[in-house]
Amino acid sequence: MAEADTRLTIGDAATRFLSSLSPEERGITQQEVQRFVRWYGWERPLSRLTPPEVANFAERIASSTQNPGPKLEPVRTFLLYAKSQKLTSTNMAAHLRLKKSGAKAASFRRTAAPPPSLTTEGAEEMKRDLQALQQERQGVVQQVRTAREDKDFRENAPLEAARERLSHLDSRIRSIESALGGNVVGSNTLSARRAGLGSRVTISDSNGASAIYTLVDPSEASLAKGKISVTSPLGQALLSKKEGQDVEVKAPGGRLRYRLETIAP
Repeated sequence: MAEADTRLTIGDAATRFLSSLSPEERGITQQEVQRFVRWYGWERPLSRLTPPEVANFAERIASSTQNPGPKLEPVRTFLLYAKSQKLTSTNMAAHLRLKKSGAKAASFRRTAAPPPSLTTEGAEEMKRDLQALQQERQGVVQQVRTAREDKDFRENAPLEAARERLSHLDSRIRSIESALGGNVVGSNTLSARRAGLGSRVTISDSNGASAIYTLVDPSEASLAKGKISVTSPLGQALLSKKEGQDVEVKAPGGRLRYRLETIAP
C-alpha cells in the first residue's frame, strides 16, 4: 500500500475534496468541512491528525446541537475521500462517531436538567416544528397499520422502516414539548451592553471576515440558522462580553481570535 504524503496539509486535502464535488454538493458540504479544517489548523499536516482528535470533534459538535448528524456527515465524507485517495493511511472516518456512554450521559443530563430558556423566535419556531411533526406522525401511524396487513413478517422492511420513523418522531415530539415547557426570553437576559442569551452578535476575525450569530440555549442551537449554543466554545467565550472586546477560543489548530463588534437584544 502506498504511504500517505506526510507533507499534505488538512487545508490542501479539503480543497482537493471540495473541488471533486459538483457545485450543488459543494454548497451543502463546504461549510462543515471548512469548520473542521479551521478547528484543526489549515496548515497542519493531514498525517498528524489522530483518531482521538477526530472523536473529540464529534463530541464538540454534539455538545453544540441536538442533531449533530447532518453536521458530521460532510466531514465523514471528506475523511472517507482522504482514505480512498490514499491521502491518509487509515480510515479516520471510523472515529467520527459519538461514544454510546457519552450519548447516554448527555441524554441523562438533558432529562435531569431544568427546562431550557428559549428566545421568543425559537419558541415560535419550535411550535411550528411540533405541529409539522404531529401531522407527519399521523401519516406514519397509518403506514404502520398498512404494513402490518402484510402477513409475512419475516422480511417486512416497510413495517420496520415505519416503526423506526415513528419512534424517531415520538422522540422529537417529546423533546420539543419538554423544551416548550421552559422559560421564554424576549430579549438579551443580561443587557443590551453585554452578550447574553438571546443576543444577536456580530463578530469579526483577524482577516476581517465577519459573521452574525444569535446566542441560544443548546436545545435551540442550529449552526445552519446562525444560532449557537451558549455552552459551545464560542458561545461561552462571548457570554457577558461587551462591544469592542476581543475573545479567544482554544482549538487544536491554535487559538481562534474574534472581536465582538455589535450586540443587538
